[in-house]
Amino acid sequence: MILRKKAILLLVLAISLTGMQAAFADDSTSSTAGTGSNDTTTSSTYGATATTSTYDSSNSGLLAQIDALYTHLIDLRKQDTDLEATMKDQNNKNNAAIKALRSSEKTDDIQKIKDIDTQNKAIRDANKDLLDQYKSLGQQLKQGKAPKGTKNKDEKGNTELRLQLNELKGKVQAVEAQIKANNETIKATKQNVEAARKQYITVLAPIKAIELQMKQQWSEIKGLEQQKEAAWKTFNAAVKAGDADAAVKALTQIVALKQSILDEKQKVYDDIKQVASTINAVSTQTSPTAP
Repeated sequence: MILRKKAILLLVLAISLTGMQAAFADDSTSSTAGTGSNDTTTSSTYGATATTSTYDSSNSGLLAQIDALYTHLIDLRKQDTDLEATMKDQNNKNNAAIKALRSSEKTDDIQKIKDIDTQNKAIRDANKDLLDQYKSLGQQLKQGKAPKGTKNKDEKGNTELRLQLNELKGKVQAVEAQIKANNETIKATKQNVEAARKQYITVLAPIKAIELQMKQQWSEIKGLEQQKEAAWKTFNAAVKAGDADAAVKALTQIVALKQSILDEKQKVYDDIKQVASTINAVSTQTSPTAP
């Protein structure tokens, strides 16, 4: 947020002498016409000028009010900048932690499933000829059977098929038993993974409520920012009109709104820290005892 780079004393000059505009702001959305100076200053920079006979006591009082408001606004701006940086840092940590939690859900089990799937594929590939032969013999036997109630004309051929099938049956059953056992292991492991995922969803559910609350708070902040922008426009108009009282009132409102924005952002930061605590609790509950 960029402060209006004008000397506050120019406001006094604008009102009491020449009607020039001078204003400042603590964000990039506020703007006003001015002298084009690129120096960030405070009214105290021109304190010596304010003591000349050009100004009466009312102007001096005005200068003091504006100077105090300006100083307060500068302080709030710094607090806001620091808080924004802190919030961003904690948000990044929270997002990384949640991502790590989700990506590490039963990592060993997920890898185990992949390994067993690979093993089953290797078993099938290694025994492809055996399994294909057994399947083919079974189909031939089925096709060679006579309809029910009729005599089989090729009983000898069918007997030979049965003998071949019986010879291969033991080997095929051993292969299928291994694949079946692997599939049972995969099924049980997938159930473990799904149970862990449901546990994470349940434990992390409070974060959803916190995020909803933060969304509402950001909506409040947006509304305050819009009010502050309107107050800057009022301030600028007062400067142009040479209305000292209106300018001070508008600047007072700007400072109050900036303080309210900062207070709301502090609430958001408190919620961000609560998210971090929830994530830490999940990590503590799940990591050490994960089966």
